[in-house]
Amino acid sequence: VWSNSQNSYGGGSYDWTRLTAYKETVGNANYVGIHSSEWQWEKAYKGIVFPEYTKELPSAKVVITEDANADKKVDWQDGAIAYRSIMNNPQGWEKVKDITAYRIAMNFGSQAQNPFLMTLDGIKKINLHTDGLGQGVLLKGYGSEGHDSGHLNYADIGKRIGGVEDFKTLIEKAKKYGAYLGIHVNASETYPESKYFNEKILRKNPDGSYSYGWNWLDQGINIDAAYDLAHGRLARWEDLKKKLGDGLDFIYVDVWGNGQSGDNGAWATHVLAKEINKQGWRFAIEWGHGGEYDSTFQHWAADLTYGGYTNKGINSAITRFIRNHQKDSWVGDYRSYGGAANYPLLGGYSMKDFEGWQGRSDYNGYVTNLFAHDVMTKYFQHFTVSKWENGTPVTMTDNGSTYKWTPEMKVELVDAAGNKVVVTRKSNDVNSPQYRERTVTLNGRVIQDGSAYLTPWNWDANGKKLPTDKEKMYYFNTQAGATTWTLPSDWAKSKVYLYKLTDQGKTEEQELTVKDGKITLDLLANQPYVLYRSKQTNPEMSWSEGMHIYDQGFNSGTLKHWTISGDASKAEIVKSQGANEMLRIQGNKEKVSLTQKLTGLKPNTKYAV
Repeated sequence: VWSNSQNSYGGGSYDWTRLTAYKETVGNANYVGIHSSEWQWEKAYKGIVFPEYTKELPSAKVVITEDANADKKVDWQDGAIAYRSIMNNPQGWEKVKDITAYRIAMNFGSQAQNPFLMTLDGIKKINLHTDGLGQGVLLKGYGSEGHDSGHLNYADIGKRIGGVEDFKTLIEKAKKYGAYLGIHVNASETYPESKYFNEKILRKNPDGSYSYGWNWLDQGINIDAAYDLAHGRLARWEDLKKKLGDGLDFIYVDVWGNGQSGDNGAWATHVLAKEINKQGWRFAIEWGHGGEYDSTFQHWAADLTYGGYTNKGINSAITRFIRNHQKDSWVGDYRSYGGAANYPLLGGYSMKDFEGWQGRSDYNGYVTNLFAHDVMTKYFQHFTVSKWENGTPVTMTDNGSTYKWTPEMKVELVDAAGNKVVVTRKSNDVNSPQYRERTVTLNGRVIQDGSAYLTPWNWDANGKKLPTDKEKMYYFNTQAGATTWTLPSDWAKSKVYLYKLTDQGKTEEQELTVKDGKITLDLLANQPYVLYRSKQTNPEMSWSEGMHIYDQGFNSGTLKHWTISGDASKAEIVKSQGANEMLRIQGNKEKVSLTQKLTGLKPNTKYAV
């Protein structure tokens, strides 16, 4: 049974209750049923009827199914497969499987730490280091003076970080690298510098005082979201769309759902999502459970160290069975949280950053985490779940509680072409190291065994099938040591080519001999590699486009674009503790200088360096 009801029986677990279960007793027998929850139509704020687009005709559907997964029985799993044919699909879900490298680029407090065009260099760097995996970049602080400034004026693009022109350049240039861009907004509070700050929209406490929000910069004041909806909130999204045009991918709505602006329940959230979807943007939200009907990304679900174990993602096995391929909303692998977070077989997005959010600047840590957790999570999302087998309950103790938990032991997935992936937990004993290991097969061939995987990747950053000569396999092992792999029959040539992946792209080419259809790899731990049938080259990168100076971040790995006077051997590019490139001049006995001619400057225009 599916319904588009946007009903709430209350907050938390009583929100998003589209369906209602009921029981009737007749004699000594109990009968249980399920039906749509109530629908809401033509709501209003103090006599002002909400806009026409808030109305949605009631819809409910029922599907009846036979054995849908060929396991010779009919159970909830067949119902879950059939449910996909009648359910809603959140806008933009098709992109989710290909966005492998999520992160936040942070600007804050007028400091312009990551101007738009600097973010473009970061996209190019990750493109090289991942050999072209899709990216999702959340611009936290795109407007006004940076993060949590100027809220409600969505079209106020930050001038210090490049303004509208540079933002549109970033949007356009990022497409080439399969990078999907989103912005952080707030629909719950406003600040004095915003042109939308006015007495009527501000929320007040019962005693007449203002309801205050964040105050780490200017004092934010909570708004009345219902008033905002009734008085033209949609126009602010339309203003932003007019200013930026097409190309922005998603809107991340911060804090919505905690009630600080009034009713943030299912109906109000769906209407907010509809406003955003109308502009062609995906909807994303903060809380792990938030926006269940419309959201494809929840920050607190993916950022595993942020918010604590009670605020993580959706842990329903049935919901994950149905929608694993559509959302980054699931409980990821974070052992200390226990339960579903103790090595979920299908993984779950693990979000790190290197551009300032939470003070994070560890570039190498970001890349290592991406290959350790997220590549396989995204690989699974290219398939739909077809079977789910649970094991026997285990006893877990964490976060002050001891409880029983039933782990999934085997999950099968299929794609439209009939390819079959089987993911199996190695042990049902929670005290065994093998509880946190899996074996993954593709059409019967092992592609992951415990700490190591050699996994095919036949899609480009936008999900399009790669030509045969560009099909590849990613190799990663959290442990050092030799591993042996059987290659698919169309790879069983005499030679294949292995590359070490770095921020310079594919490096250190190795020609490997295939023997009896197998190869053995003895490589570094926590270092990504990529395998091809034939020799490959790296794409040409033009660094710091539009910035008037070439390669401002020294990402090219060379100083050949600079004119060096003095002892050039004393100038070199080195990496910081977080593996970010820097220029170092050291050990010189005479003055050493590096110069470069600025380009693209316009007359009568002020610039800052």
